[in-house]
Amino acid sequence: MACRMPARRVALPPDQRLDQRLDQQPDQQPDELPGPEICLAFPADPFSVRVALEGVVSDASVRRLTADDQSSLELVLAEVLNNIVEHAYATASVSGSIELRLRVQHGALQCDVVDHGQPMPNGQPPGGRPSDSTVPLEDLPEGGFGWYLIHTLTRNLTYRRDGIQNRLSFHLPLQASDPTPEGRQIGLYFNA
Repeated sequence: MACRMPARRVALPPDQRLDQRLDQQPDQQPDELPGPEICLAFPADPFSVRVALEGVVSDASVRRLTADDQSSLELVLAEVLNNIVEHAYATASVSGSIELRLRVQHGALQCDVVDHGQPMPNGQPPGGRPSDSTVPLEDLPEGGFGWYLIHTLTRNLTYRRDGIQNRLSFHLPLQASDPTPEGRQIGLYFNA
């Protein structure tokens, strides 16, 4: 995935918040970055996914999105990124990495995710299914609802295996009241 800036890896102590760590990078301030995108590269583990999500949703430009758009973005990214950790790298003996790029394009937030884990079964994202509200809570199956939410909240969802890479792309439609003008830099560039 080609972000406008070269990948930059930063050692991040686990006891600090992302915004504190960004403040410690004076040569790489978010408001100086070119291009309408957020680029992240981070280890494929639950803690790093949580830190990456915190960074995205706490970014000032993302907070300017409507509350519904912010919630949809956080929910979709959490489902996608956690699925990568839990499934694509489930059998890996060494932790892999995840790359994420977000940018505003044609009234939607374009999201591209790359990992080097196992390919998706049957070469395509699972369809997912809505929860069955007619069964008792204890009879609900484990899993499957995340992909239903992803399919429901996104548009143009595509997956392809490119050599050893999984590439998932989708658009997250933005509400008409979105104050983030098209092509505006979203403001965060973070690589762990």
